Amino acid sequence: MPVDPRVENFKKIIDFIDRIEVSKTLDQFGKRLTEDFAGMDTRSKLFIEAFDANFPVYSFERVSALTSLRNNIYDVIMLYLLNQKSAAIIELHSELETLSILYLTTLRCKDVPDKKSEIKNQLRKKSLPYFTEEWVKLKVWDDEDAQFCKRLTEIRNGVAHKNLDRVKQVFGIEEFRGQMLSKYFTEEEIIPLIMNCLKLEIKLTLTQGGMSVPLQETYRRAKDAGLL
Repeated sequence: MPVDPRVENFKKIIDFIDRIEVSKTLDQFGKRLTEDFAGMDTRSKLFIEAFDANFPVYSFERVSALTSLRNNIYDVIMLYLLNQKSAAIIELHSELETLSILYLTTLRCKDVPDKKSEIKNQLRKKSLPYFTEEWVKLKVWDDEDAQFCKRLTEIRNGVAHKNLDRVKQVFGIEEFRGQMLSKYFTEEEIIPLIMNCLKLEIKLTLTQGGMSVPLQETYRRAKDAGLL
């Protein structure tokens, strides 16, 4: 049965419109990326200022924070600089969980090294609230740290489930900022989250068996020199 030429023409029109819409959408993405790149210097400057204020030059905390910055939260910083702040929050939360699994596994398998895989697999089923409770019990984190982790989890869940009302409630945001969660937060709101996470990671690296060898050597030399 021959195909109605009107149907064929209709398909061609639809395909043509579809390509135009795809092209327009990609152009919009390109414009947004251009805007995000343009603001990268400002975001970088604000981050460095906050980092210097929280981790003074020549302090042991700064050495630890720099190590964490390079090795642990690289993706968080990249997302922040690209203005993908919501994704950075999810990654930040995930990083605390990942490090907790690593360091708790190290602590718990000290006397039972053959159980390392079993312990690690058990911990992989846990989430940040569980790890927070464990670190507080071990006196690695304090109650203030626990409150921060609770807030971070609430923010992360709000972002992950696109619950804008919950996010606004946790941050105390009252003004209308649109519906785009990826760029919903200001630098002043997200940078303190990153700084606090770095401080928590420093405490984790100082747990028994959790400090990297280069960091142990740095710590020993600083202590021997009377700097700690």
